[in-house]
Amino acid sequence: MGNFNVIPNVGESHGGLIKWSPVMIDFKECLQHTELEDLKYNRILYSCSNRSLGTASIAKKLDRALINQMWTSTFPFSECTFLTLGISNHSPILVSMDFQIPRRCIHFRFFNAWATHQNFSTSVHNVWKTFIRGTAMFQVVQKLKFLKPVLKEMSWKDFLALDSKLHAVKVELDACQLDHDCFPSDVSLREMERSLISKFLKLTNHQKDVLREKSRMTWLKFGDSNSAYFHKSLSSKNNEKKILSITTDSGQIIDRKDGIIIEIVGHFQRLLGISLPTTHTLSELQPFITAQVLSHLKALLDEIPSPLDI
Repeated sequence: MGNFNVIPNVGESHGGLIKWSPVMIDFKECLQHTELEDLKYNRILYSCSNRSLGTASIAKKLDRALINQMWTSTFPFSECTFLTLGISNHSPILVSMDFQIPRRCIHFRFFNAWATHQNFSTSVHNVWKTFIRGTAMFQVVQKLKFLKPVLKEMSWKDFLALDSKLHAVKVELDACQLDHDCFPSDVSLREMERSLISKFLKLTNHQKDVLREKSRMTWLKFGDSNSAYFHKSLSSKNNEKKILSITTDSGQIIDRKDGIIIEIVGHFQRLLGISLPTTHTLSELQPFITAQVLSHLKALLDEIPSPLDI
């Protein structure tokens, strides 16, 4: 964080002779090679100025706060504010890291692997036969709402922490097979072994189905769309879209969530105005009606058509 004395592109310079230089290319390649990017910033773009007048005036974004993927993961709600230059030629940088936005509710997602569970059909049938009064669409929505906690409970019980469950079953299976090797005539050990093998295969199939669905095999098959660089770029884009603070028309910086909401709503109300009534009486529309039907044409319109006219 500080003055790098170089810009990666000409769009971050104003005034003077603007052209590409080898230093700019080297700096841009350095950022790409080290996987560094600008921390989300606000307020001031040109952080450095020579304070000249006329054509000699030059302003550039020489100061920047660079972050990597680890910073984005550790401080997902961080941002920096470039303050006004004051008496200096460079803008002070203020980094904020403690701003947090309440997490949105996680939407319910159905995994196809749930359909392979032995109790899936029974659970759905029991919920679906529940009597609900209302329209057909209301009944469907309510039954889906009742079905969600049932499926979540089934997922937590049989599809969560499959690695640890598989490891525990494998340890039991190994111990059972060692005991059976010492006592080959023991029928109970043979039955226990068959039960553990069946349980192990069941958990393995569940894990395979879940991993197949989560891995997005289509992306892995067609190109490098699922590469680490893609996810880093996606994380960077999501970080840029976050509205962590806004500056009002009076220059005040608002960084509280409730204040941001009030300011945005008020801005669009001032921009678009308030809603107007959509219905008007005939007397209100009368001043805008200039053309009128002549009397002899009105008489023709009032006549009932004869069978010949039809």
